[in-house]
Amino acid sequence: GGPAHTVLADIYPQAVGEQRGRILTVLGRELSPDSIPVMVAALLAPDLTDTAAALLESARDRITPAMAKLLRTSLQKRLDETVAPSIVARVMSVLAAVDAKGSKALFLKKIEPGVAAQIRAAAFRGLRGVELTPLQTKAMMASLEDNTQKGVHEAIREVLFSLPELPAGLAPGLKRLLASRQPEQRLFALNLLRQELSNYFRT
Repeated sequence: GGPAHTVLADIYPQAVGEQRGRILTVLGRELSPDSIPVMVAALLAPDLTDTAAALLESARDRITPAMAKLLRTSLQKRLDETVAPSIVARVMSVLAAVDAKGSKALFLKKIEPGVAAQIRAAAFRGLRGVELTPLQTKAMMASLEDNTQKGVHEAIREVLFSLPELPAGLAPGLKRLLASRQPEQRLFALNLLRQELSNYFRT
């Protein structure tokens, strides 16, 4: 239980091989502030990323706001260019599960065009269900129409389709997508326009 977390956190850096995985499993049963630094270290270790991510995602309902903030701020300090894109992308998915609202600023930073597509896609998906400004959704629509950003189109479609309502000004872009050579783009535009039309008549 909780009283053991401090001891386990202290010995984690000296643990090797399967010992670290066992410590993570014990800490994951009852997360506490003392266990968060260990989880952060494990998330950034290639051989433990998936284990730590799965434990945090399964415990998301038990993670307090204070623990979520500690997790987010600790990760932000360590997510630099030395961290593999696959790990950063997995971190984005973890933060989306446990602290999507608090991580909004980080997600917006990681969807910039200069970021690796794998990271951008995960960051876009982290924005599902998060309140966005009309300007932010219009920027996503512009990226969706840009064929050079095809690697993140699916993620952007998921975000836009999750919006409770579309801001004014997106209709022209959706109409252009109806003429796209990509069937998934046409289907997305058709479904979103149909959804908007249905909402209009409902109100």
